[in-house]
Amino acid sequence: THPATAGKVPAGSGGGVAPAARWKPPADPLAGFGAALAALEGKLRAEQIGYLPHTPLSAARRPPAGSAEHITATWQRLHMALLRLPAHLREEWRVQARETAEAAGLAVTAEDASDPDVIVPGLPQGLRAAERIPLVVAAPRSAAMSVREEIHNKLGTSPDTLMDLPFADPRPMWAVRAEQALRLVDLDPELHVAVMVEDQPSSLASEEARLGYRQRLDSLLESAGSSQADDWPADSRLGAAHELDMVLGGLVHKRPAATDSWWWQWRTGVSEVLAPLAESAGYRLVPKAYSRWTMYDIDAYTVKNSVPGQSGEPLVQWVLWTPLQRKGGSAGNERKGRIVMRPQPQYG
Repeated sequence: THPATAGKVPAGSGGGVAPAARWKPPADPLAGFGAALAALEGKLRAEQIGYLPHTPLSAARRPPAGSAEHITATWQRLHMALLRLPAHLREEWRVQARETAEAAGLAVTAEDASDPDVIVPGLPQGLRAAERIPLVVAAPRSAAMSVREEIHNKLGTSPDTLMDLPFADPRPMWAVRAEQALRLVDLDPELHVAVMVEDQPSSLASEEARLGYRQRLDSLLESAGSSQADDWPADSRLGAAHELDMVLGGLVHKRPAATDSWWWQWRTGVSEVLAPLAESAGYRLVPKAYSRWTMYDIDAYTVKNSVPGQSGEPLVQWVLWTPLQRKGGSAGNERKGRIVMRPQPQYG
């Protein structure tokens, strides 16, 4: 018998106690929302097989279905997967996710829905805070103020010294992008990374792998930071920065994200940190759009051990290591990059 009705006589009943079986507890809205999100995630992966493999999620925790932990994990996975889609498809699926939340009485705020920096919208009732990672960093020194202390230590900077750095110093932007990269590694259970030139990208699903990534990133942040603080020669500064680019921007998925996806824009932002350093050393970022690359471009601007991607996609599908071009067309290129490209049988 429900406590609210125990011993009470309903009006017009003629006396007696209302049967306990007539009382039904309200359906759990979280359980219904969890099921709806799971269905949406399954539909997304089935329809976007070109970007999202229809396989078990490598590091997804499996809390009890319908629990708050299950809902927030699914919500996060869903929105991280959307970052890999072409821009217009991402927006369509974000709308579906918002409508699913609204139907369960958990509406996404207008601010989260419209803020371009929100990659995972927040959920009300304390379920989840919004996750913001800006693609465009208009004021890197100000943004670097809130970067974790260990990143500043490796770069030889601090919040107190950022404003005193030379205008062209790349360390504030490195600090911001490094903070973002570490956050993305924690958020996305399906990320892989190319840590060394000779390696294939390896999964970051395990804590051991994520620790190895952080250690390698720390090492290269320290080297690149020293190149700036100690005023190394221009070519040496570029070399240290290029090595950092490989790990800082070498994050990739098993099926590479679309060329106009959020991820591609983020990777482009990492590459652009190299531009002034390349200029000072007689190099430049390869100006040709990757979607129009030919086998000649691959031979000229990349190392030979590139990674096979997916058939049916553009020849160059992802950038693991930013390709650079020596200015003036002179012979020799010591700053080649590395890419994910179409499998060999598909070469034109």
